[in-house]
Order: sequence, then structure tokens, then C-alpha cells
Amino acid sequence: MGLLGFVYSTSNADERSTQAVSAELSSFFEAFLDRRLSASERRKVTEEYIAYYGGDTCEDSCVKYLEQLRQLVPRIRGNLDQAENHNLLARHVITSPTYFDPKLQGSLILRLLNEPDPVLVADPKSKRLMTEKDVVALIHILVFQ
Repeated sequence: MGLLGFVYSTSNADERSTQAVSAELSSFFEAFLDRRLSASERRKVTEEYIAYYGGDTCEDSCVKYLEQLRQLVPRIRGNLDQAENHNLLARHVITSPTYFDPKLQGSLILRLLNEPDPVLVADPKSKRLMTEKDVVALIHILVFQ
């Protein structure tokens, strides 16, 4: 499974320049985080993303997942104005597959994915996560019983 767990086919998956990769990743993370990445964050995320796919350039599967991230940006931006619960679900869908990926442990990519709603409880066996907002919601449910 690739970075962020997205598998979609694309046609004509060619090599992308580092600048193009950086622009695509920045667009995704800026939508996801609702803030701009610093120059050092942008550089590091690009390096990690390309290295994740085992090369010095972004080719084949790297390009496929990059294109999928591009497709998510309008959806994420559109959801910023919608209910907070929808954003929580979207963040879980994006964060969960990456959280247990050993290649991403300690990466800036994972730290940025956890920034809006940090993971507090993780079960490696079941691959389930509970974020800070999940725990707060659970406490609210318990209080109102």
C-alpha cells in the first residue's frame, strides 16, 4: 500500500520534477492543515515523499499517489466550511493508513498529518486510532449517560 493508502489508476504516469512534487504536496498539506507550510517543511516533505518511493525522482507509483492527493484538495477545502464531524472523518481516512506505516515513523509527513487532531490511542494489532477529538467526544458521551 502506498503513502496515504490511496490506490487509483492514472494514465500516462510520467516522471515529475521535484518542484512539481513540492507544489502538489504543499497544496495538499496547506488544505489539510489550513495553513501554509514553511520553506523547510515544504523541502522536507518533498524529500520524504520521493524517498518513500525509493528513488531520487518521482516516477510511476509516486506520480499516481501524487495525482490522488491533488484530487483530494478541492474536497478538503470544500469541507472546511462544513460540519466539524465531516472533517474528523476525512482526517481519519487520510491519517489511519499512514500511521502504522514503518517507513513513515518519525517523519514530518506523519507529524503534519497528526497536527490538526493528534493521535492519542493507537492499537497496532487492529490498526485502530483514537485522536484527541475522538477521546473528547467519548468523554462527552460518558458524561451525558
